[in-house]
Amino acid sequence: KDDPTARAAAVAAASSTDDWAGLWVARIEHFEKLRSTGLRVRPHYEFTPRGEIISHVHVALGPLRAWVSASGAMRPTNDGSTDVVLHFDDFWVAGDVP
Repeated sequence: KDDPTARAAAVAAASSTDDWAGLWVARIEHFEKLRSTGLRVRPHYEFTPRGEIISHVHVALGPLRAWVSASGAMRPTNDGSTDVVLHFDDFWVAGDVP
């Protein structure tokens, strides 16, 4: 069901990057489904006040562990929807540091 109050709040939140700043730990359902394979994935998203996004995903499979990262920009579409434009343009991998 479409809840008009929730939709209005989502549209308001998606209309500006002003309140997105900070580090967010995400729970993404498809990653949970991979647990039976032994693969563990923990995504973290960092948003800056300028609308930049840095995505760090910790990937672990048995003894192998690494951080897979990307950065770019996330902007509202300003069309009255909850859609955003997400553009990653820099990618890197780092080893796991205890």
